[in-house]
Amino acid sequence: MPTSFNQQLDEASVLTASFTHAERAPGIEELYSKGAHIATLTYDLGNPALAKEHRRTSTCPTNCNAMAGACARLPHDFIYGASVDHNGDGVADRVNAEGELVTGAELLKREFRNVNVRFTGAELSAAYAPAQGFSFSAMADTVRGVVTGTTSSGGSNNNLPRVSPSRVGAKLTWRGGSDSAWYADLGATHVFTQNRVVAFESATPGYTRLDASLRYRMRFAANRHADLYLLGRNLGNRDIRVHTSFLKDVAPMPGRSLFLGITAYY
Repeated sequence: MPTSFNQQLDEASVLTASFTHAERAPGIEELYSKGAHIATLTYDLGNPALAKEHRRTSTCPTNCNAMAGACARLPHDFIYGASVDHNGDGVADRVNAEGELVTGAELLKREFRNVNVRFTGAELSAAYAPAQGFSFSAMADTVRGVVTGTTSSGGSNNNLPRVSPSRVGAKLTWRGGSDSAWYADLGATHVFTQNRVVAFESATPGYTRLDASLRYRMRFAANRHADLYLLGRNLGNRDIRVHTSFLKDVAPMPGRSLFLGITAYY
């Protein structure tokens, strides 16, 4: 049930506001899971009593020389898998493939449940072409997710788990040569430390990732060409842990990587 409003501020600027109400039924895995999920190293327990999830989302983007926007989402009966501490030792339960609490077990036990939550966020992006063939772009975004109707006490809080940390980034690109055959870019993204964590969840340190690429396009005929490329990823060789991943503590992102290849289009 979407509703939207648009206001032309001037020839290059538009203010938009929208409201959306949506519902979704629980997924099969959220209702009936009972066992190990090896891809995420979790032991998931579904909940057949889960209610439908209701979402009310309000957004307010502005399009002028830059794109800026704010968003608020208020899911009622939001469904997520919560870590548990049934043995009361102060750490998240880890079990074996049979769901038994044993020393050295690797599977994080999760139970699906309904909670009322609030997501708020903002984003900004801008692009600028300072000279022929060159362009510069920048972005920033942030989001916060909390469980509503709860209070912080003891070692607990009302944060949601695995919420993406704030980010800022920029990229410089260049196109040149005959028919823009050459392309190069250099970009950096800084991800801030995520320490707004829930009980039984660890904080994730921030990092700055540097990437670059160089490409030469060889044209043979209309709609037929080949790209010879060199890609550099995580050139600073940073220890990158993705906070939204269940495997962040055991499987970091790859270190410095170089790729040389060719892609043909025909």
